Amino acid sequence: MISIQDYNDNPPVFNPVSYSVKVREDVIPEAFLLQVTATDSDTGSNQDFKFSIYDGDREGQFRIDPEYGKLYVHRKLDRETRAVYLLTVRATNTGVWRKLFNLAKVLGF
Repeated sequence: MISIQDYNDNPPVFNPVSYSVKVREDVIPEAFLLQVTATDSDTGSNQDFKFSIYDGDREGQFRIDPEYGKLYVHRKLDRETRAVYLLTVRATNTGVWRKLFNLAKVLGF
């Protein structure tokens, strides 16, 4: 018998690839905004991945749960300072051989 093992050859795929959320200026820090979702068609540990905020949040206004993709307000928001955020969220494989990734956009206003 020959058993073929999975090679980490598929990146995580977001579904959907873009998200949008309206946020009130007076929202309290640590308020939940939305959850991004992704899947990976590899098997075993090669299908595991973590979420991160890749771009669009230099001030650290938001945070994402790396395991579940839940996006939260991290710091107080000020509409007069910045009215719109366009975040890029990244899902990166945690597999041993290759660290494949994919990106999704989150528009917050």
